[in-house]
Amino acid sequence: MYKKLIALLKDKARLYEIVFGSETPAARKFDLMVIIAISVSLIVMFVESMQIVDGHFKLALEIIEGCLTFFFTAEYLLRLYCSPKKRDYALSFFGVIDFFATIPPYLALLFPAARYMLVFRAFRFIRVFRIFKLFSFINEGFLLLESIRRSMTKILVYFLFVWILVICIGTLMFIMEGTSSESAFSDL
Repeated sequence: MYKKLIALLKDKARLYEIVFGSETPAARKFDLMVIIAISVSLIVMFVESMQIVDGHFKLALEIIEGCLTFFFTAEYLLRLYCSPKKRDYALSFFGVIDFFATIPPYLALLFPAARYMLVFRAFRFIRVFRIFKLFSFINEGFLLLESIRRSMTKILVYFLFVWILVICIGTLMFIMEGTSSESAFSDL
């Protein structure tokens, strides 16, 4: 096992095919492993942010997050290692996303609030498009964005109307409740 791993690390072309490709069974397994790790990381982050999590469970979540941080760091370094143009990968769309998905746990050592930046790992789900060859749907996404841009004034008028309606209904509720001590509303 150890010798196979060393041989794979020496064969950068094969490693590149596994890490960046999606055609071979090994590449699909690697991509699936990354997607599972991303999913687990996001679930851990959301569960960890809940106030009901106690000491032992919180410790288990922190251990899982530590293992995932090691995994994502190793994955990023592996991608840099086997990339023929390291700088191009590091500055590419996926390279920047991978970097920002890897950095938050290290920043959290200095700034505890940075832990919630782990949500950047969700951007790695964009790889699902590549894995399942869904990039043909990107044009539909651009079409949707263009339609929203063209309809922006209509959308703004709609939200303005909803905002005015909420204010009016809230005012009516305040008037109907009155200013009694049992009222759920203390001010408008």
